[in-house]
Amino acid sequence: MRQNLDSSPLDRGRFFTDRGRFYRAMANPLTQMSKENMNPVKIIQLEQGWQAEFRFDPDTKEVVKGFGFKWYPKEKQWKTSDPAIASGLADAMNDHQAKVRIAEVEQIRTKEDKQAYDMSFAKFPNDNKEFKEFWK
Repeated sequence: MRQNLDSSPLDRGRFFTDRGRFYRAMANPLTQMSKENMNPVKIIQLEQGWQAEFRFDPDTKEVVKGFGFKWYPKEKQWKTSDPAIASGLADAMNDHQAKVRIAEVEQIRTKEDKQAYDMSFAKFPNDNKEFKEFWK
């Protein structure tokens, strides 16, 4: 049997590993499942990321997992710290409000990070003799 070498692993439905776990590569988790069979997903802002909240359903779980959310069994929550993952799920669910909120928060966090870097003394060391002798 001859394989088409031009097709990607996503097209062939191959499995890939990450730290010993096997995942099925899917271009878009919603392509194989219909939205009608899924429960609505609410994307909630956390202090350090985003949470996907939904009433459990195997199809919905697979979609949330397919977008890159991780399951935290202690808290019993699906979370991510990556705004691109949260934005992708919001886009797939046609949740315009969540997508706008994610973009606003990411813009604020980027601005805060830039201000913190500008205020940081780590980029330019102090102009004292002890420091200069240390680096000799």
